Amino acid sequence: MPDCGHCVTLGYCRYQRIKRVSNRELSTPEFVRDLRNYAAGMEISSWSWRDFLIDSYRDLERDIVHEVTRKPIFLDLSEFEEDHFREWFRDFCTPVPETNERPYLTEATWERVRVLATILRALDPAGTAMWGIRAANDNEPGA
Repeated sequence: MPDCGHCVTLGYCRYQRIKRVSNRELSTPEFVRDLRNYAAGMEISSWSWRDFLIDSYRDLERDIVHEVTRKPIFLDLSEFEEDHFREWFRDFCTPVPETNERPYLTEATWERVRVLATILRALDPAGTAMWGIRAANDNEPGA
């Protein structure tokens, strides 16, 4: 099947392959805010998040591709094998208050958040397409 024009410009089919979340996205406070708010809206308990992600990744019918090489990759789910994962989900998967504070990630959580965000993006590409994107206007620069 030939690629459509949009697939050719991206370098992969966005309907069959999902791009892994990049370092650039993880370093954007707006992306982190949108991810946390989306995860909080799913209303999954901190006890259930790990099983939800593992089951969703197992049942995924799309390929995850590296954000630069576009080659299929496997996500490292060992990030969720630690004993304190429940507390991390409890703290991370909560809404971010609309204040001037900018959410950020510590270096230790980057891979865990990358796996979480990539799986959520694969489950709902349309609902997650605008994570980290803000419209520019006269009062505030765009992201």
